[in-house]
Amino acid sequence: MSIKQFKNDFIRWAIEDYHLPKGKVDKLKDVIDNKFWEELRTRNTEKYIVLRPLSNSEYLSLEYSSSGEILYQNTNEELIVGTITPSWKRGWRFIKDEDVQDIVKFFLHFAEQFIARSRALNITGAIALTYKRACDFRFKGIYASHLEYFNIDDIKLPEYKKVNIDPNFELKEEFKNWISILNCLDPLIHRTIYNYWKGIKLFEQDDFEESVTAFVACISVISEYCQNRLDQVSGNRLSKIESLSISPDLIAYLEDLETLRNHFGAHPSHTKWWDFAEIFADDLEIIIDVLDKILLKLCENESNNRIITRNPDEWDTWLQKNCVHVFNAVWFHKLPPLVGDY
Repeated sequence: MSIKQFKNDFIRWAIEDYHLPKGKVDKLKDVIDNKFWEELRTRNTEKYIVLRPLSNSEYLSLEYSSSGEILYQNTNEELIVGTITPSWKRGWRFIKDEDVQDIVKFFLHFAEQFIARSRALNITGAIALTYKRACDFRFKGIYASHLEYFNIDDIKLPEYKKVNIDPNFELKEEFKNWISILNCLDPLIHRTIYNYWKGIKLFEQDDFEESVTAFVACISVISEYCQNRLDQVSGNRLSKIESLSISPDLIAYLEDLETLRNHFGAHPSHTKWWDFAEIFADDLEIIIDVLDKILLKLCENESNNRIITRNPDEWDTWLQKNCVHVFNAVWFHKLPPLVGDY
């Protein structure tokens, strides 16, 4: 997707939603054409690390590190997830017009946030898929630092301190497999894994009907992937998923999941609404195991046909190539309009 499309979408949003004054539109165009990419290129060596405690992670002894993510246990026996992002949103004061400067920094803030969340979701998604535990990084503390200054041993806040786990500890093979293959920088994978994670969170809380709705949303994005990446333009969404080499007996479980969603999750049920858990909870556990198998097929396909690099050497080049994907994933132009008086 082209830089030209990104520019046109950005300018359209600035005019229609941000209400950028007409006299400043040309200034924004000039920044995107002549300063934006050049400035990002100078920042390829500048990186940020963001650490966040994971809720619902107590007593999970896990440790992992890569060029983009780290995971370790702290002194409170909870997990800390760390994500490394480019440093984009700060230092645009050379743009003299404040409105133009603000809108550029605004977008780059959310672009950074998308990278941080994607890399954190690689971790929390792998935990959900392996341990059926939904850990959340959004609602606890945050610690951020320029990478060149960062050292875990120098952190003064005890909640971010690292503890040494048992030297005989071995990372579960299934977790290692998931963390090696997940690429949530791809918005389609990101949306799929997020909805799976949300389904696991609801299932953990015994909100079984709501979890069914989240898992069906997961299926919907998998179908979208098959349509967009595998050219499956005909048939219903379950027939599209078969293109991932999914056997008909597994598709039957997805049909059951959609049936449960239609009768209990999406609409008020006409019967046995009190007894959903008693009747269907065990079946839903089997369906989740089937969904895991399908997600593995999806992630293997993405890994073998990768179009959005997971660990780029140069972030400006990565954003140039994926700017429309990122704009659509993090921006506001696709949010539904509300008509109430708020």
